[in-house]
Amino acid sequence: MLSPRVFEVWELNKYIKRLLEDNRHLQCIWVKGEISNCRQPNSGHLYFSLIDSESSIKCVMYKDDLINLRFNPQNGQQVLILGSVSVYQRDGNYQIYVHDMEPLGLGSVQVFLEELKRKLLAEGLFDRENKKSIVKYPRKIGILTSLSGAAIQDILSIIKRRYPLAELYIYPAFVQGIQAVKTLCAGIEALNELKGIDVIILARGGGSSEDLSVFNDEQLARAIYKSKIPIVSAVGHETDFTIADFVADLRAPTPSAAAELVCPDREELLVYLKNLKKRLIDSFNSQIERRKEKLRVLAEHKFITITMGRIRGEQQRIDFLAYRLLQNYKNRIQQFRSELVLYEQLLAKTDPRSVLKKGIYCLVTDNNGYFLNSITQYKPGETFKIILKDGIIQGKVISITEEGKDE
Repeated sequence: MLSPRVFEVWELNKYIKRLLEDNRHLQCIWVKGEISNCRQPNSGHLYFSLIDSESSIKCVMYKDDLINLRFNPQNGQQVLILGSVSVYQRDGNYQIYVHDMEPLGLGSVQVFLEELKRKLLAEGLFDRENKKSIVKYPRKIGILTSLSGAAIQDILSIIKRRYPLAELYIYPAFVQGIQAVKTLCAGIEALNELKGIDVIILARGGGSSEDLSVFNDEQLARAIYKSKIPIVSAVGHETDFTIADFVADLRAPTPSAAAELVCPDREELLVYLKNLKKRLIDSFNSQIERRKEKLRVLAEHKFITITMGRIRGEQQRIDFLAYRLLQNYKNRIQQFRSELVLYEQLLAKTDPRSVLKKGIYCLVTDNNGYFLNSITQYKPGETFKIILKDGIIQGKVISITEEGKDE
């Protein structure tokens, strides 16, 4: 009897994976259902469950396939997917690897949109009082759209022709497909971080309702509402309306119309500036004439005569006070000079040299210049100076004898 084969876990998962992938009935199959638990992590892949009233199956769509989608998959949408069944070998979970996806009829999509509209309306995202006003003469304009579409060319052409003074800041973004919402929201955030942007144009050219489904996304609607810079939406043609249009501060029927709404016409601006200059000059001249007339009337008024008389009187009083201040200053200086002469005379009287001029024969000082007037200030061997009226003698103490004592 043969012993049963024992599988490792990974071997079993690998075997099941091969069985599923080799089954042609499970490859390139179409499955319809409702999207649930839809999420897109940083990897860029889309993960969701496809459900109906009785069951569910996990699905994954890689980002390389997502780029080609013409609509933005959302929870609650009925879709038809094309994919292959396989096993994620690590976990042993079988799932559908989706290659393509289409919305299944417009009925469910329309119901979903109406529900989203009611939700956002109740939260005040459509309220007129929450709309931000558009600057009449914008200095910096942000443009959020695809670089490969016709919309960007139309916008640039019109702005260049109508209002070349504006600085343009273009943020390239996807305008359809699964990555569109993410890049559009990132663009709104990035333009809000720049200083001085006056208005943002959110634009996309015409397309089918599936192509424009990105602009019905709730996340994008909230990003528009959150923007501190006013946003002008210009999505599709004049007959196309999206949730982004309802949330935006201003809706333009086309990208070209958005550029015209945002930018004043250069010729109209020149005429406006010319008229403004004329009004300013006329106003200035008018004010000058009115003031001249007012001065003439006041000059003839009696009050002016009285006032000028008072001014002249005060001027004379000021002149008199200035004269007195100057005289007091001169008197004080003279007083200081007289006191200085007295101090000089007093110092002259106490000057030791003046004693010699009075007939006294000499003065004696030590080597430091201090005057000596008692024998107690002398010691044998010390030197001293004798100051005479006609010179100085250097001496040395030999002996000291007090008065009344013999040597």
